[in-house]
Amino acid sequence: MGLIEFCGPEEYDAEVSEILSKLGECGTEEEIRAMVIQVITKWFDDPGNINFYSNVGQDLMKVKNSHTWLNSR
Repeated sequence: MGLIEFCGPEEYDAEVSEILSKLGECGTEEEIRAMVIQVITKWFDDPGNINFYSNVGQDLMKVKNSHTWLNSR
């Protein structure tokens, strides 16, 4: 969303926290992608270019699979 340039990386802590808390509930890459878009839309009203999220499901599924605490939710 471009806030890092002005506010620093901690500006997205709330969004990242919400995404991580919901990641364990998602079973597929598409569910993850949809959830991330939903969270970003909630916080910013507009998720921006949807194509930006094309790999987010795949990338976060790798994170989920490599961290057992995310799978125990």
